[in-house]
Amino acid sequence: MSHLLNTFDQLPPDKQQQVVEFARKLTSKLPPGTPGKVLIELAKELNFDSQDLAEMLAAIEDPVEGCEKIDWDEW
Repeated sequence: MSHLLNTFDQLPPDKQQQVVEFARKLTSKLPPGTPGKVLIELAKELNFDSQDLAEMLAAIEDPVEGCEKIDWDEW
């Protein structure tokens, strides 16, 4: 814990404030989410065309541009 405090003390005031705000967010209680069963029922009501669903799935699973690709230089 002392290492954390030493590191914190070395930060400039604006960075210290960011750390405090981040810690507060971590400790705050989040509102309850929507159960998965409810989301599934809502998704069924959207009535996506099967071709649209196939295109979405292909985009998600695309090995080059898909959702699981991490662009380390983006941040």
